[in-house]
Amino acid sequence: MTQNRTAPMIFASVAAVAAILTACHETGTAQIQQLKAQMRQSDPPALWSIQVMGQGAAGEGYGRAPVGRPVLICANRQIVSGFSSIVPAAGGDECRRLGRELTPTESGVHYRCKLNGVEFAVSSAITGDPSQDFTVASSAYPILDDGPQYARSLRFRRQGECPTGWRVGQATNQKGELTQAIDPDTL
Repeated sequence: MTQNRTAPMIFASVAAVAAILTACHETGTAQIQQLKAQMRQSDPPALWSIQVMGQGAAGEGYGRAPVGRPVLICANRQIVSGFSSIVPAAGGDECRRLGRELTPTESGVHYRCKLNGVEFAVSSAITGDPSQDFTVASSAYPILDDGPQYARSLRFRRQGECPTGWRVGQATNQKGELTQAIDPDTL
């Protein structure tokens, strides 16, 4: 009867590799958590109020008075940077940008995009202090088609620190209910 000495060596090697992989996974997970903590420290989130100031068809004199209850969102710098670039959407699909931005400036962005086969010219103008209190007036016009025109104005105001227990991306809806508006891991 012959003994197979290779099997115990293979099992020992597999066990050693499994232990190394487990340690690497735990180390990697710990490092990721540490990096996220450092990012939160270097970019502390703030609570922002977002108030619809008006919306409707372009040219209807939108933006004169608050509409509905403000939404509150716990936002880091990356989320706040998206406040100035409002993208048209319909049925869960966003208007797909064509080429690069035409005119990115401190006062807004202007670009073309395509949604449901219609090409739009999109413009967002910013007024106020982007670090504390500002308004973004946006409009979208179909370039060649007789599609819908859209315009809205939003006011963004920094409120201070996020409430205790809130994570980046958590927000209230217009009823005041807490939701997870943005998953920060997808940013």
